[in-house]
Amino acid sequence: YEAADRAQEIIEKNTSRFTDQLLKGAMYGNGLLIPIHIIDDRDLYLSDVRNQMTEELTGPDFPRRQARHWRLPPDAPEIDQLLAALAQNARGAIGNEIMAGITRDAAEQLLQRLDDHLAER
Repeated sequence: YEAADRAQEIIEKNTSRFTDQLLKGAMYGNGLLIPIHIIDDRDLYLSDVRNQMTEELTGPDFPRRQARHWRLPPDAPEIDQLLAALAQNARGAIGNEIMAGITRDAAEQLLQRLDDHLAER
């Protein structure tokens, strides 16, 4: 259990630090993407309520713009930063999946050893 707990702690820490924060910084830190409340996206109830409350706070004259990344040329350095952050995010998710598989395999082996031991009795 300790090894599984430790692996989970590592996954969560790495995901937070190296995946989520990196991607969030690349997407929002330099204004490349616009937070969803500024975009007219009302597909979900939560988004709808959040948009309404934000509009009430900011007023009707607050500028609504398309996310900046859609206006950049494909070879813009910001696009490279975003792609690098997305690639790192994917690599982190794959690493987490591999670690989860290793933990699952170890648990299955332990169960098999327990079953074998009990069958011998």
